[in-house]
Amino acid sequence: MATRLALSVLLVSVTSLIITAVVGITLVQGSAEDERQGRLPAARSATAAEIEGFFAFNQNQVARLSSSEMFVDAVQEFSAAFDELPDPASAAEQREQRKRLAAYYLDDFLPVLEERRGEGVPPLTFWVRRDAGVALQDTYIASNPFPFGEKDLLTDGEDGSEWTDVHREFHPTFRDIVNRFGFVDLLLIEPETDTVVYSTAKEPDFATSLDAGPHSGSALARLVDGIEGQGRPGDVFVTDYEIYAPSLDAPARFMAAPLFNGDELVGVLAVQMSTEAINAIMTRSWREPGLGGVLGETGEIYLVGPDERMRSDSRLFLEDQAAYLERIDALEQTEAGDRKQIESQDTTILFQEVDNDAVDAAFGTDDGLLETSSYLGRDVFTAYEPLNVEGLDWVILAEQERSEVTAPVDDFRTEALILTAAFVVALTFLAVIWANALISPVRAISSALRRVRQGDLDVEVPARGAREFHELADGFNEMVSDLRMRHSQVTTATEEKRALLQSLLPSAVARAVAAGDRTLLDTVPQAAVAVIVIDGLGELVQGRSVEESREVVNALVNELDDLAGVNGLERVKVVGDTYYAACGLAAAHLDHAPRAVSFALEARAAVGPIGEAAGLKLDLSAGIHSGTVTVGLTGGSRLVYDLWGETVSTAHHLSRVARPGEILVSGETRERLPAHLVTVERDELVGDHTVWGVEVAHVTDTGGAEQ
Repeated sequence: MATRLALSVLLVSVTSLIITAVVGITLVQGSAEDERQGRLPAARSATAAEIEGFFAFNQNQVARLSSSEMFVDAVQEFSAAFDELPDPASAAEQREQRKRLAAYYLDDFLPVLEERRGEGVPPLTFWVRRDAGVALQDTYIASNPFPFGEKDLLTDGEDGSEWTDVHREFHPTFRDIVNRFGFVDLLLIEPETDTVVYSTAKEPDFATSLDAGPHSGSALARLVDGIEGQGRPGDVFVTDYEIYAPSLDAPARFMAAPLFNGDELVGVLAVQMSTEAINAIMTRSWREPGLGGVLGETGEIYLVGPDERMRSDSRLFLEDQAAYLERIDALEQTEAGDRKQIESQDTTILFQEVDNDAVDAAFGTDDGLLETSSYLGRDVFTAYEPLNVEGLDWVILAEQERSEVTAPVDDFRTEALILTAAFVVALTFLAVIWANALISPVRAISSALRRVRQGDLDVEVPARGAREFHELADGFNEMVSDLRMRHSQVTTATEEKRALLQSLLPSAVARAVAAGDRTLLDTVPQAAVAVIVIDGLGELVQGRSVEESREVVNALVNELDDLAGVNGLERVKVVGDTYYAACGLAAAHLDHAPRAVSFALEARAAVGPIGEAAGLKLDLSAGIHSGTVTVGLTGGSRLVYDLWGETVSTAHHLSRVARPGEILVSGETRERLPAHLVTVERDELVGDHTVWGVEVAHVTDTGGAEQ
C-alpha cells in the first residue's frame, strides 16, 4: 500500500507540475504576444499623433506670423533698404569688403565644409555677386565678431546704412521668435529677384539671390519658387530634409508662407526647422523618466522618408555613437560618404538607410506589425504606419529587438524546467517517506471506523503522526462526539414531535402518525361542521406593520380555539379569514348541533371586543350544517389534517351567504337544536337545504332577571 501510494502521489504531482509548467509557458507566451501586439503599436500611434500635432502647430505658427503686419512691413522695409545698398563708397573700400569676405570663406567657412565633405569645395561656389550682398555679408558675417552659429547676436553692424537701421528695429524681435519656437533661422525673401533680404542666423544664404545666386538650386530656392507661383494668403509650404550647404551640409528642412500687402505679394517668410524638436519627441518614449519601460533597452521610434532614409536620429547613435559606428562598420551596408557625414554632422538624418519589409509595408498600407530585420541587422518586431503631414511623405516605425521581447518567456521556460526537475527528484524521496509514515495512523482510524459501523459510539482515536492526521483524528473524534449528540437529539426530537402531533392533531390521529401511519382516513356518520368567516380583516393590513397584524390574527385564532375547546369542537384548519371547526370527530356527541351553534354565538360575542382593542370593526358570519363527514390525513410527506364531504361544503356555503353578524344553520341542524335557540327561516335554499338564521330566545328566570 505504501509503495502504491507513493507512486500515485508521485505520478499525480509530476503530471501536475508538467501541466502547470506547460500551461504557464503558454500563458506567458500569449501574454507576451498580446503585450507586443498592443505595446509597440500604441507607442507608435502615440508618437505619430504627437509628431503630426507638432507639424500642425508649427504650420499654424508660420501661418500666423505670415499674416502679421509686422512681417509684411519688415520685408518691404528690408527690401527697400537692400536696394539702397551699398552707400556711396570708394572703390578701395569695396575691394576691402570683398577681400575680408573672401578671407572669411577661405579661412573659416570652407575648411570646415571640406572637412565634413571629405573633398575640396571651389571658393566661387559661395561667392556673392551683388555689391549690396557683399556689403551685408562683410558687415554681418565676415566682420561679425561672433562665431558661426552665433552670428545672430550682432544687432547693429554700425555701417551707417538704412538697412542696419531697419535691422536694429526688427532683429531683436525676430531673434526672440526664433528662440521661442526653436527655429534654426528666420528669413525674409523679396519676390522680384528672390533675394534673402533678412536672415536671423546670418548664414551664407543671407543677402544672396535664390534665383540666380550660389544657392539657387537648394531646397529653399525651390520652395520659394513654388510659393511665388501658387501661394495664397494663409498657405504654408514645407520641404523634406535635404543637405543644405549654407548650414555646413547639415540636413535642413524649411517651412515658408507668402507675405501679402492686400493682393500684392511683397515677400516670402521662411523658417529653417530644427532637428532637435523632432528628436525630442521621438526619444521621449525611452529617455524620459517613467517611460523607459515602454520600449525597453533596445526599442526605439524613428521616422523614414520616401528615399528610405532616416528623418530622425537613431537611438543607439544618440546613446553610444562609438557602438553605433562600430555596428554599421561591421554590417558593411553604409556607404563611406554616408558614414563620414553621420560622424561629421553628428546625425543619422538623411545618412542612415532603412531598407526592410516594414518600410515597404508602411509606404504601401495603413499600419501593421512585422517581424523583420532592423537597419542595424538585428531581428526586431516593428510597428509601422504612414504619417499624416501635408507636404511630407514620411512613415513612422516603432521597433524592439526580438530577443528582448521574448526574453521573459525564455527565462520563464528555463526556470520552469529547472524547477520541475528539482521538484520531481524531491517528490520521489518525500513520497516514499510520507507513504510509510501514513500507514500507522490510517490503520488506527480504519479500526475505529469499523467499530462505529457496528454501533459503538464510545470510541476515540489517539492523535499521532503528521499534522494532517492529528487534524483527521481530531475530526474523527469530533464526528463521533457529534454522532452521540445527534443520537441524543434525535431521541429528544422524536419525543418532542410526538408531543407536537398530539397538540396539533386529535390524540388518536397523533398516535397513528407517530406510529408511522400516514394513510389515516375515517368517516364520521354524524358530526356538526361550523365555518366562521371574520368580516373586516381586510382593513388589518392597511397602515399596520406585519407584527401588529400577526398579533391581532393570533388573538382571534387563540380565542376561537378556546371557545371551540369549551364547547367540545376541534379546530380543523384556518384558511385566510375562514375558521373551520367540527364537533363529533374525536368523540361522539349527541348534542353536536347545539354545541356548534353555542360556539358560533360565543365567537360572535368575542370577535367585536378583540377588534375594538385593535382599532378595527370586526364581525363574523357563520354557517353550520350537520351530517356525515370524511376526515383524515392528506398531503403525502407534508401531512395535512382535513375533512371534506357534502356537509363541509354546505357549511362553507352557508357562511358565505350569511350577512355580517348572522349565523345560518341548515334544516338538518335546526332539527337538533333545543327550543331556547330561536331560528328564523330564510327565503332561500343552499343546495337542497333550507336556511335558518339563529336568534337567542329571551328567557326570564325566577328572580326576574333577563337572560
